[in-house]
Amino acid sequence: MRYAGYLRGLENVFNIHTTGQEIDLDAGKHKVDMLDGWGVDIGEFNILFRNTRTGLTISCKEILLPIQLYALDKRARRIFQFHIVDPGTYEVIFVKPESIVVKHSNLLFFGFLESPIPNSKLSVYIQ
Repeated sequence: MRYAGYLRGLENVFNIHTTGQEIDLDAGKHKVDMLDGWGVDIGEFNILFRNTRTGLTISCKEILLPIQLYALDKRARRIFQFHIVDPGTYEVIFVKPESIVVKHSNLLFFGFLESPIPNSKLSVYIQ
């Protein structure tokens, strides 16, 4: 059932200005997609994951060749990846969310014509 997977994915979508959000993560490699646009300028934006049990903090690594895709029926750009060794519940911490700029298109011509998506509406999808 297509919509069952869609609804499960929604629990891993976070607005970049929220604080105190938690996510359950298994051990292994995880990816972070910026939703709603393909033209992404990360600036000084980053995401940290703090294990609620041990206090260990993990920082995301920027992807060298980000791919554009559709995630949850929205335009998305894969921007980060990270590796979890200790599975558990992690607090999601967004660092300098005001520095990221996202536009609907990544084409240079359209970049001059369109305005960025309002920063307060930006969300990430963590998988």
